[in-house]
Amino acid sequence: MTEKRLNLYDRLPEIYRIKDAEQQPPDQLKSYLSLIEEAYGAIHENIESLYHDLFIETCDDWVIPYIGDLLGTSHLSGGPWTLRATLLIQ
Repeated sequence: MTEKRLNLYDRLPEIYRIKDAEQQPPDQLKSYLSLIEEAYGAIHENIESLYHDLFIETCDDWVIPYIGDLLGTSHLSGGPWTLRATLLIQ
C-alpha cells in the first residue's frame, strides 16, 4: 500500500507559500523545490524497491536466488512462485 506523498512545497508553512506567490517573478521557490522533488522522488522509489527486495513475498524475481543462497539452500528449480514457496517453507 503506497500512500500519496505530499510534495515538498505543500509541506512548507503557509506563510512561505504566500511570500513566494508575492515575489516577482512569482513561484520561484515552488519551481526550485519541484526540481528537488524529482530527485527526492527517484531516491524514494529506489529505497522503496530495495525494501521490498528484502522479503521473499515482495522481492523481484532476480533476487530469489540470492535470498536462497543466504538461507543456504541448494540449487532450486522451477518458476518464481515455486521458488518463493520453497524458500518460505524452509
